[in-house]
Amino acid sequence: MAHPAGEPSLPARIGALALAHPVATALLVFAASRVVVWLGVIFADVVIAPRTGPGLWNVGEYWFHRLLRWDAGWYMRIVNQGYRVGATPQAEGSIVFFPLLPLLARGLSGLTGLRGFDALLVVANLASVASIGLLAALVRPVFGPKVAILSAAILAFTPTSVFLSSAYTEPVTLALVLAMFLALQRGWLWAAALAAGLASAARLTAVAATAALVAQVVLAGAGSAPRRLLLGAALGLVGISGLLAFMAWQASVFGDPLAFMRGQEAWSGRIDAGERLWRMVTLWPLRSLNPGAACFLAYTVVLAIGARKLPWSWTLYGALTLAIPYATVGTGVAGLGSMPRFVLTVFPAAVAAALLLEHRPRLTLAVLAAGAIGLFIATARFSGWHWAG
Repeated sequence: MAHPAGEPSLPARIGALALAHPVATALLVFAASRVVVWLGVIFADVVIAPRTGPGLWNVGEYWFHRLLRWDAGWYMRIVNQGYRVGATPQAEGSIVFFPLLPLLARGLSGLTGLRGFDALLVVANLASVASIGLLAALVRPVFGPKVAILSAAILAFTPTSVFLSSAYTEPVTLALVLAMFLALQRGWLWAAALAAGLASAARLTAVAATAALVAQVVLAGAGSAPRRLLLGAALGLVGISGLLAFMAWQASVFGDPLAFMRGQEAWSGRIDAGERLWRMVTLWPLRSLNPGAACFLAYTVVLAIGARKLPWSWTLYGALTLAIPYATVGTGVAGLGSMPRFVLTVFPAAVAAALLLEHRPRLTLAVLAAGAIGLFIATARFSGWHWAG
């Protein structure tokens, strides 16, 4: 049907409306990605025989309970039973899992009567929704609404974003890190430090956000150098307060403030500092060329390309968030097998990819379509107890 002269077409009006409301549009895109997750779970239930055997379990009666797999079981155990350490560092124990997600879930369960595993899913999914909205709100004033929406779409359709709908710490960590950067962008330094401090109680890699906050204040803040140094130190202390509190609690209960690190030996093996350093510098984590190593390399390349345009504090955060698992779990027996999940918190890479795709609509559609297919496959595998990250 022909349009009257000067009247925009329906697609043009929809596009204009989307650009006028990038946060709402980003949330709608995320909702579409969760439809793909739902289809993946249903497909797995109907077509793919789930793995069975010792240590593989099911809880709940609804489709979304099939998203409770692998490490979600540890968080369920913490919610219901509290923390435990292994009899030896080589014995698996829940102490290696950070406390914020199970604490929030336990609080929600106590307030509402929800079962522990349902509370975990509610907390994680609310955090995922918040992450998408915060990402769009953070990117819009820097790069405009189109890049803001596209950044959220890339994150939403990343194949391993199935973990944003499961009981894992990535959604909570990402939401708090994005809240920190948004607060920093608006000059709310103490709010930024508080968000970073909470994030440090969710994942160790969140200390990268605190490092970016301190660097921004010390290197680019207002005032004299001594003042910036003092302010940076104070903000940094608040920014790792969650981690410090976790360590203090471990010291009082288990007599070891680093119990969470020693407990990693059950998964990564016992490696002395010299051997770990040698593996880092000789690129040992990349030699296996598994999906995790490929993911690490891909995100590193995209982040490096985007560094020309990204705010330097975002690039610093992204680089440190990649480097921490490379230097810790990556140098152990497990290697970078979980890197496809870890990169979900590297939001600057999603922004960098959006900048690369901004003026390439056909390539954008191809990338998002490939991501949707990957998300469907990863969800089907994950819900059927196959490793996905």
